[in-house]
Parts: sequence; structure tokens; C-alpha cells
Amino acid sequence: MFFGQAASRCFFGGTGSHAGGGALGKDKKILELDKYESVVIFHSLNEKRNQMLKEGRATDAVDDILLKVIALMETPEKGKRRRNGHEER
Repeated sequence: MFFGQAASRCFFGGTGSHAGGGALGKDKKILELDKYESVVIFHSLNEKRNQMLKEGRATDAVDDILLKVIALMETPEKGKRRRNGHEER
């Protein structure tokens, strides 16, 4: 954990197959990231996506992971309070 912040669980992987036909994508991996680490991952993926767009390369794989990270960053933790002071349900 980083500076006492709560960790969030990030699930990567799945049951789909990788374009290369290898074993990637078959196993789920769990990363526990604090808020700072989640933001670093988000910005790194976004920079990679922008670089790939400039090079004219397909961004599908990066887009998929970036959307997962965004969804996890937007999901409030159970029992946490919103900005207005009400508990998230």
C-alpha cells in the first residue's frame, strides 16, 4: 500500500485467446493497486495508446485493458462514502 491508501483489486486476463495463439489470456492475474498505482497504470496505457495511434498501429488490446482500468478506477470501494457524505449502495 502507498501512504496508507486502500488497495483495489484489479483482475487482468480472461478466458479469451491471445492473437499469437499462446497461453496468454487464459490465466487470470490479480494485482492489488493503490490509487496512485492505478493512476500510473492508466497514464502509461494512455501514452502507449497515443504512441500506437501516431504509428498507425491497431490499439484494440490496449483499448480493452484501458477500459478495464477505467472501470476499476470508477468503481467505489464497498462501504466507502461519496463526496456528498452518503454511503454508496
